[in-house]
Amino acid sequence: MFSIGCILVEFYTGDALFQTHDNLEHLAMMEVVMGKMPQRMIDKARYVLNPSSSIKVLMGRVKKPEFFKAGKIDFPNASVGRSSRKYVKCMKSLAQIIPPTSSHNKLFLDLIERLLDFDPDTRITVDKALSHPYLKVATAEPPSATVSHPGHRPSIHSPEAVVIRANG
Repeated sequence: MFSIGCILVEFYTGDALFQTHDNLEHLAMMEVVMGKMPQRMIDKARYVLNPSSSIKVLMGRVKKPEFFKAGKIDFPNASVGRSSRKYVKCMKSLAQIIPPTSSHNKLFLDLIERLLDFDPDTRITVDKALSHPYLKVATAEPPSATVSHPGHRPSIHSPEAVVIRANG
């Protein structure tokens, strides 16, 4: 569901939401775009749970110590380059990316926020996403295209076809 949210934002903006291959930078970008990561998620990432215990006793081993320090994402740290710091600092929040200036945008923003929930346990499910009000809103038909896209073959009865035959 998280990936679908990223793809929908990319359709909306024309740009990938998180353009990075670095895990720490990705986490920092997520916090800028989506808000602070909930402490329970940081705690889940910091400690390995004992898989054989039904009580889920913390074993005390830090799972990804390089990403967390003092109960938060450790960004920026000394290993983070200037360009990474600058790139993350320039990221926009979801409300800046999808301005809630209309009821349509407000519903879209709500759907995206639910798709990009940090916690997979509370993230919107497929069924609930498909029932989201954003997908129920009636929208106007798109205007007919006057510019053909690559591979488009106009109908022989369309004005485009007349121009192509006259020129060609």
